[in-house]
Amino acid sequence: MTPSIATTDLTATGMRKTSRGERYAARAVAAISSGAGLYACDPVINLAGANFPAWLFCVVAGVVLAALCRLLFIALGIDQHLWLAALVYVSLAVLISSLVYVICFNRF
Repeated sequence: MTPSIATTDLTATGMRKTSRGERYAARAVAAISSGAGLYACDPVINLAGANFPAWLFCVVAGVVLAALCRLLFIALGIDQHLWLAALVYVSLAVLISSLVYVICFNRF
């Protein structure tokens, strides 16, 4: 007796087997629908009549403050001991940008 199609299309948990294309489509739909509601959540800064997103201000502040930290590290002699200086300064810029965002645009 050959098994029917209905029993061979089910996994051990009773779920239907899905193709790779169906999984990619489901992930794409989930990603698009989860991001669709976030487009209006960004705080906006009005500067000379032009609206800029707050994250842009935070990124600029993070890069400038990381550059100032680099000058401080050079003056203190710390910079010469950093092995992956580029990674350190990019991480520092991301950290400072995140802190500026949390401090200046906290909505709690």
